[in-house]
Amino acid sequence: MEPLGNVLLAVTELIDSANSRIADHSRMVANLAAERRSLTAQVWRFVLEELKTDLAAFKTAKDGLNKAMSSINDQIAKAIQEKDQRTAEIRSLEKQTTSIQPTINGINTLLSSFGFYAFLLAEAANGASGHIKQVFVLTHNVYLNREITFNPTRSNDQTMNEETFWVVRKAGTVSKLDGHSTNPIKTSYDLLWSEVRNPDRSSLTIQNTLGRSLYIDQ
Repeated sequence: MEPLGNVLLAVTELIDSANSRIADHSRMVANLAAERRSLTAQVWRFVLEELKTDLAAFKTAKDGLNKAMSSINDQIAKAIQEKDQRTAEIRSLEKQTTSIQPTINGINTLLSSFGFYAFLLAEAANGASGHIKQVFVLTHNVYLNREITFNPTRSNDQTMNEETFWVVRKAGTVSKLDGHSTNPIKTSYDLLWSEVRNPDRSSLTIQNTLGRSLYIDQ
């Protein structure tokens, strides 16, 4: 009979190898959380090693863009500062000349300070301020209205050929012009009661208007 020692040795080695793998697997299952963390770290290390060149190129490009943006922002800030400085110099020089621009700038600044941003004055192009064809006078002052519209040749407050009378009313964000054949402004008292009688009066201001009218009556 042939000896079985070699066969038994091979079988024993197979059994020992299988037992070793079983033990390794058992240890991995027993430390599953730690094994997962280790595997995750190995995967990220592999990814970083594979993308090292691309990440370096991206960082270089990003740093370049950030420097360019910072430089552009500095240039913009400097340009705005220079613009404001030049504007101030222009305003100063305009005040020293016989120009209507300082008056325009002053009125526009005053309008802005009171919250009027949709209405501004501008100098007529090509020097057309020397050929006035039409003048608009807007005022809340009753006395000023009467002074401007006074004409000894006027009869019964009727409009004359060279003028028209309008009342500007604002509903929301829209302004409405109401034309009149006579001067609609007599006194502050008349103006208040005409507002009360107006069917298109504002529901937001009627209480204040009535209060002012009754105060004048007292």
